[in-house]
Amino acid sequence: MTVDEIKNGIVIDHITAGKGMRIYKLLGLDSLECSVALIKNAPSGKMGKKDIIKVAQVIDLDFTIIQKKELNIFGSRNALTRDFEELIDTVKAQNLKLDDVVL
Repeated sequence: MTVDEIKNGIVIDHITAGKGMRIYKLLGLDSLECSVALIKNAPSGKMGKKDIIKVAQVIDLDFTIIQKKELNIFGSRNALTRDFEELIDTVKAQNLKLDDVVL
């Protein structure tokens, strides 16, 4: 199976095998008009098997519902993973609503 690389979009990688559909639904990816790929049980050297989600568009998502290690972002916004990790830590540690943190 081949799924093209994403040049401008979002990749959520290293998802525990079997949990990709849950994250897909929690993020509301079923309502998107762009291409979305859910790859289940992909081979992984570190995990044995993993799930991967690819979204072929940069969109705003509530990343606080997923673990930090599952987040990889590629795209025109030049988003840095550590920025999102810091945001997730801040929101969780202070029990904040995402709307109170993101402008």
